Amino acid sequence: MGGLLLLVGVASAFWQLPPLSITLLVSACEAVLLLPPWLIIIRGHRGTWAHLGFRGFHPGYLLLAGGLLFVSFVINLLWSLLLAPFGLATQPEVLPIFGGGPQGLLLALVAGSLIAPLAEETFFRGFLFANLREHQGPLRAMGTTALLFALFHLTPTAFVPLFFLGCFLAFLYHLSDSLLPSILLHATMNTLALTLSYLVERLGPLA
Repeated sequence: MGGLLLLVGVASAFWQLPPLSITLLVSACEAVLLLPPWLIIIRGHRGTWAHLGFRGFHPGYLLLAGGLLFVSFVINLLWSLLLAPFGLATQPEVLPIFGGGPQGLLLALVAGSLIAPLAEETFFRGFLFANLREHQGPLRAMGTTALLFALFHLTPTAFVPLFFLGCFLAFLYHLSDSLLPSILLHATMNTLALTLSYLVERLGPLA
């Protein structure tokens, strides 16, 4: 979502959009990802949302999701340390685009922890990975969709951790046969990242 937010941020600065309008614009851009699955699977093949992975799952997969979440944060931390000597940040600051402060955090959570995980997991895992898996096998489909997932975010400095996250999300979907654990993992990852960014914003002047 980082690159998309930067583009929206430039547009909002040009047109002087209020934070709520920015949230709606980002959410609408993310929701566009739901169109191909809906048009092809739901409407074209008369499928149901269960065909896209919206099925029940064994609670044990939440433990796996938690482990993958931990590994993802370790990868993000190590990658950030590698970039630090070059003065590069893994992800751009997104909260100022939503206005900053508690209201900005709330709006960012709506777009980044609710709309984005739902739309991106439906498209990349429930639709793209599931179809590629039938033709390429799970490993190649995992790599292909993880690559596209990382490129989609338009953030070169975050490509490596995003690629690994894409692999983890596809792996979780493949094992659980449900999109819900992947959505929960994705949403939790974004929530923690946004909350940490907010805390840094709040506590930074005190340092």
